Amino acid sequence: MKKALYLGIILTLLGCERRTDWEPQPITEEFIVVEGSVTDESKIQEVKLSRPVANLNVAPRPVSGAVVSISDGTTSWPLTEMDSLKGTYGTAGVVSGIPGRTYTLRIERADTVVIASDIMGPISALTPLKYASAGSGGMFQITWVASSYHPSNAAMYEILLDWSALPAYAGSDPEECKALLYYFTLTTIDVSDMFSPALEKITFPEGTIITERKVSLSKAHEEFIRCLLLETSWRGGLWDAIPANLPTNISGNNVGFFSASSVKTATMVVGH
Repeated sequence: MKKALYLGIILTLLGCERRTDWEPQPITEEFIVVEGSVTDESKIQEVKLSRPVANLNVAPRPVSGAVVSISDGTTSWPLTEMDSLKGTYGTAGVVSGIPGRTYTLRIERADTVVIASDIMGPISALTPLKYASAGSGGMFQITWVASSYHPSNAAMYEILLDWSALPAYAGSDPEECKALLYYFTLTTIDVSDMFSPALEKITFPEGTIITERKVSLSKAHEEFIRCLLLETSWRGGLWDAIPANLPTNISGNNVGFFSASSVKTATMVVGH
């Protein structure tokens, strides 16, 4: 009786299968990816324009020859393409944004105009991260950066670890002696985050220079980051979300995000 029941279930499941021929939509030539920001740091503000890629591990093609500018409604900064980095546009000199203002990116290419805007919000105080010994090998690891939830203050934490200047690593490739990590505080509590896969623990030696940047997130930028996490770091856990396109503030059929952020920075040396 049980064998007959199992056979019936298998035949039913097999009967539900149906072949479907699906052709991916081709990527149009006018479709561009925008990566850029303006911050309240005194620096050259940059925007990167590229074409989308259809396969993994393929370098995106830069978009050259565009006319790019950033404006706050009163002041406008023209951005010029860098000779050494095609597709990357930067201000002519060091400039800085002002919290509370809305910044608009304008991109002109051929007969197309692309617009993106974001509000530069304030940033709360930066509490330095914590680290501890990772065992008896003289290595360390980060134990805390920030809470993953705050009801009103969303933020992104960019952590640069650099031990390339230590004598013990003099013969190593400097780029192999660095690590860039990101942590986020969001105003939402997501089950996908709570049950996300475990992340690799990065270890580093005594004397490592840690540079921590806390970056403010507007509501639109936070939603972009949250959806990006749902598609990447939070994927593979118990509660995966249905895949979907990321939200964007870029006009037209283009993708990416242009952000305006306040920043606080702290630097420490491990073991000092």
